[in-house]
Amino acid sequence: MKYLIALLLLSLCCSARAADGNEQYFSKAGVWPSTTNLVELIHPNRGLALQSLEEFRALVDDADYADLGFESLDDAKSAILGTPLAVYWIGLNDLREYSTNKSPATLLRTAAKIIYPITAKEQVRASLTLQERDGKWLPSDFGFADFSMAVAGTRQRLAELTHLSLTNFFAVEVPSLNLFFIAHQWENKTMLTPVSDVPALHLSAGRSLPALEVLHLLLPVARSHNGNPG
Repeated sequence: MKYLIALLLLSLCCSARAADGNEQYFSKAGVWPSTTNLVELIHPNRGLALQSLEEFRALVDDADYADLGFESLDDAKSAILGTPLAVYWIGLNDLREYSTNKSPATLLRTAAKIIYPITAKEQVRASLTLQERDGKWLPSDFGFADFSMAVAGTRQRLAELTHLSLTNFFAVEVPSLNLFFIAHQWENKTMLTPVSDVPALHLSAGRSLPALEVLHLLLPVARSHNGNPG
């Protein structure tokens, strides 16, 4: 069973990586995403997300429910989808060429990924990711308990701290540097919060910084990077 899930993930993740060729920018004018953009993304894909959850439930059995983040098989079979998170991304070449007199939002590529937390007993156990490829949305990843809980936990703590709805948050990913941030608007600034520690960049998990400040930290790393992921 584990082999079948691993094979499914391998084939789907390969498709997901191919989507990085998307050249569309979210806003060349430098406008940040909003709740409206999230609604526009998830509304046409809700049925696919529910169908993918059913397929995920069917794959889980007694041998691997724990590996996928669940406490019991019953937990897995009764799991539901949580509030989705739209993921925008920044390309390495764009980051290298970025000038700090521009809005950081000009770097964002159009969201081609939506992460749905998978919850059981009101706790995030895993996640389901939908990814756009050639204009069509497909499931790309299931599981990844540790990452799922880090992402959901960071967003939840920020929501409690700021009193914002979960739908007010989005994610920013820098795939070439293996960086993932939860983003939100606060006091006319866009804040980026890493979901894991990055000691080399002096970034701490859960510590929010203005987007421009984060980019100042990333620029020298991006300009010296060899272009290989991670």
